[in-house]
Amino acid sequence: MDTIMPRKKKDGSHSYTAVIRKRKGGKVVLTLSETFPSHQAAKRWMRHGERDLKGKGALERAVADLPASQDLG
Repeated sequence: MDTIMPRKKKDGSHSYTAVIRKRKGGKVVLTLSETFPSHQAAKRWMRHGERDLKGKGALERAVADLPASQDLG
């Protein structure tokens, strides 16, 4: 599941937080997020992140690379 959330800053400008969330067996096993100054940059990051996670075993490697405090699985 991918989401881009617009965020309004104190100065009135906007930033965009992109979230990639992966589930396995009904549980969220990986959540990645990054904030960008433009919507286009957020979309690009999500496209590249999704592409990288589609390879065989890529999701498992990404989960294994998480620090222990972020491991949701």
